[in-house]
Amino acid sequence: MDMTTICADLQDELEALDAIVSPLDEAAWNTLTPAEGWAVRDQIIHIGGTDRTAAVAAAEPERFQAEFLNADRSDRIKRMEV
Repeated sequence: MDMTTICADLQDELEALDAIVSPLDEAAWNTLTPAEGWAVRDQIIHIGGTDRTAAVAAAEPERFQAEFLNADRSDRIKRMEV
């Protein structure tokens, strides 16, 4: 599978997820999920951070190596915070 196909698939998945979570109200965003201690909000933030990391890995492998693989974990978490 080539990178264009992979990126198109990821975009489709993000759009499908957006369609599910866009209409959620504040209470729904705070609903707990089967992952202990995680609300819907936490899951979506986690997915977003993972997707951003994957995008950097694909588009800028040198930056990914320097910033994500060689960095202290607490630094990665700070960079992913919005």
